[in-house]
Amino acid sequence: MRERGGIFIFLLILIFLIGGFFLILKIAWDSLPNEPLYQVKGILEQLQLSTTELDRGQRASAYMTLADRRLDELVRLENKNGSPKQLLEMAQLFLENEQKAIDEINRESRGVSVSNAINKLLSINQKAGIIFSRILDKTPAPEYYSFLKLKQQVEDTSDKFSRNN
Repeated sequence: MRERGGIFIFLLILIFLIGGFFLILKIAWDSLPNEPLYQVKGILEQLQLSTTELDRGQRASAYMTLADRRLDELVRLENKNGSPKQLLEMAQLFLENEQKAIDEINRESRGVSVSNAINKLLSINQKAGIIFSRILDKTPAPEYYSFLKLKQQVEDTSDKFSRNN
C-alpha cells in the first residue's frame, strides 16, 4: 500500500513539474520585451530556426514570420500604452528580422520559396506601414522622426521588391 502512495506522489510531482514547464513556455511565448521571460522567447525562436533544415527562401520566410510576430508585439505594446521609446525598440526588432530575410533572399535570387518569401515580405510590409502610420499619429518628437525613418525604410524595401517581383 505504501508503495502505491509513493508512486502516486511521484507521478503527481512529475505532472506538476511538466505542467509548470509548459506554463512557463506559454508565458514566455506571450511575453513582451519589457517582461522577464522575453529573453526565453528569443532563445526559443533561435532554437527553432537553428534546428530546422531550410533552404534560403524558407529561411527568409521564417525570418518574416518572426518579423510579423514583432509587429504583433508592437501592436500589443501600443495597446498597453508602451512608451514611444519601447515602441521604437520593437519596431527596430521588426526591421532586424526583416533585414535577415532580405539577406537570405539576396543570396538566392530565384525559386518558388524565394518568391513566397518576397510575397510574404510585401504583405507584412503593408501591415507594418499601417501600424507605423498609426503610431506616428500619436508619437512626439524626437521618436517621431525615428519612426518616420523606419516607416520610410519599410516603404523603400517594398518598392524595391515590388519592382523586381
